[in-house]
Amino acid sequence: MPLTPSHNQILMQIEDEKERLFYETEAIRQQWTLQQLQRYYGDGLYERYAISCDKVALMNLSAGRD
Repeated sequence: MPLTPSHNQILMQIEDEKERLFYETEAIRQQWTLQQLQRYYGDGLYERYAISCDKVALMNLSAGRD
């Protein structure tokens, strides 16, 4: 699923290139809605992912999987 202009508007506000690429990649890969992208960005998923010891479990949580 391609990202919408609204997705891209959110992504363009992220100054850190690695963080922006993370959210862009995950939004495409997991087909996040605009609301999901906003929630994960607002909740600091990238920062939690960066410090997480169990990155797979964290990404499964973000995808709604247990």
